[in-house]
Amino acid sequence: MRMTVYLDVLLLTNLWLDYAMLETAAHLTHTPLKHLRGLAAAGLGAVSALAVFLPAMHPALSVVLRILTALLMAAAAFGVRNIRLCAVQTAVLFGISAAFCGVISMLSVPQYSRNAVIYTDVSLLVLLIGSGIAAAAAVVWGRLRSRLPEGAYRLHLRIAGCDFSLPAFCDTGNTLCDVFTGRPVIVCPAEVLCGWISCYRDAESAAQTRKGFRMLPVHTVAGMRLLPAFLPDSAGIVRNGTAQERPLDVLIAVTDAAGERAIVPATIL
Repeated sequence: MRMTVYLDVLLLTNLWLDYAMLETAAHLTHTPLKHLRGLAAAGLGAVSALAVFLPAMHPALSVVLRILTALLMAAAAFGVRNIRLCAVQTAVLFGISAAFCGVISMLSVPQYSRNAVIYTDVSLLVLLIGSGIAAAAAVVWGRLRSRLPEGAYRLHLRIAGCDFSLPAFCDTGNTLCDVFTGRPVIVCPAEVLCGWISCYRDAESAAQTRKGFRMLPVHTVAGMRLLPAFLPDSAGIVRNGTAQERPLDVLIAVTDAAGERAIVPATIL
C-alpha cells in the first residue's frame, strides 16, 4: 500500500506528541520541566522523525538511534546535573515512546513505518486529544504514586562523630539540587541536629567546619533565602518496617524552621 507522508503533518504531530511525552516523563520522575526547554527538546524529537525518509536501516540500529534521541531529548529538557537521574529520565522517556508506538501499531488505522518512525493516517485533532488525555492520566497516576504515609522513612546521618536518626518525608516539590555537583539536597531542621550544632555559635558556623560547605539559595513561598549546606560523613535512608538501608550521596541543608522531620526530594526515593 502506498501512502503519502506530509512533512508538515509529520513534524507538527511529532512536536506535540514529544512534548506530551516529555511532560509525562517529567511527572513520573518528579522533575520540573520548563516550557521553552520542553519545546526545544520536543523539536529535537520532531526532527528525528525525518528518519522515516531515509533508506531502511537494520532494526537494531533503529533502536539505538531512538535511544540516543531519547537521551538528547532528556538532556535538553531536564539538563545533565546527575548522571543517574538522566539515565532514569532517558529510560522512562524511551519506554513511554515505545509504549505509544506499540499502541499505535495495534490500532486499525492506515500507517507507514520505517526506521522506528510511525506515520499514521489519523487526523491531527484525534492525536492531540488522545495524547492530551494520556498525559493527563500519567500526571494523575504520578501524583497518586508520590503520596507516602507520614513518617514513612527514617534518615540516618553521621556528622563529626555524631549519629542522628530522624523521621523523613518525601516532598515532590523539593527539587533543590547543588548546581556544582548535581547532588540532591535534603533539608533538616537545626533543632534535630542540635547535638552537633550546639558546639558552635549557630548552624552556619557549624556547617563551615564541614567538607563541601556552601550557602545554597532556596526559593520558598516567603521568598528567597540562603541555607548553609555541607556533605555529611555518611547518610542513609530506610523505609519504616524494613531493615535495608539505602546509602545516599547528598548535601544536607540546615534550616531554622521549626520541625523534627527531614525534607527529602522525591528523586532520592
